Amino acid sequence: MYGLTPYDGHLHVIAHLSEPIDKYVLQDGPSLTSFVQLEMVNGLHQAVEIQVINGDGTGENLTGLAHTSGIQTLAFTTNAVRTARAAVTKVETLGFQGYYYVLNPTDWETVETTQLDAGQYVLNAEGSRNGVPVDSAARRLWGIPVTVSTAVPAGTGYLLSNGVAQLVTDGGIQTEQSSAIGDSFARNQVHLRVEGRFDLAVQRPMGVVKMALTGA
Repeated sequence: MYGLTPYDGHLHVIAHLSEPIDKYVLQDGPSLTSFVQLEMVNGLHQAVEIQVINGDGTGENLTGLAHTSGIQTLAFTTNAVRTARAAVTKVETLGFQGYYYVLNPTDWETVETTQLDAGQYVLNAEGSRNGVPVDSAARRLWGIPVTVSTAVPAGTGYLLSNGVAQLVTDGGIQTEQSSAIGDSFARNQVHLRVEGRFDLAVQRPMGVVKMALTGA
């Protein structure tokens, strides 16, 4: 039997504010303005990434994966490669399909360099991949794409299933200038502000597995 549980959500403002910049420097160098805006947009994307993983849901913080109730957890099993495989079983037994892993770069290095005994894993009849479940060129593990993010603490990883979570946004990133901060007006300085509105909607938390990738 299926049912629906109401959930009240809203878009959270995530913003980046520049240090004061001489307004004539920006006026005389349009390419500099574009460069600063691009760098700030990149910084905004990084801030959103951190919120999606670690946001604690307070104030304008998103409720990130680390603080989403109802997701599955998985203890370390032998090594990171086997732990990642056990996570696939966890979602598949509930009818989900593993969609992508999210790992810290150091953990991805550990996965790539894990030493396996010959014949430990058999993935195809030809043995063309020598039974190794890691495809470095395609960045896949057990056939599932891997996303690398420094927002994920080392020693922790996530497996997300298909269609269980999405980043919600109004689609707009705004850039504004203002001299109404401190004594910026008197100094002919402006501040740039880049912001957008976002939320993380995890509709089916049981399709997410938080993995411990070390035995510590």
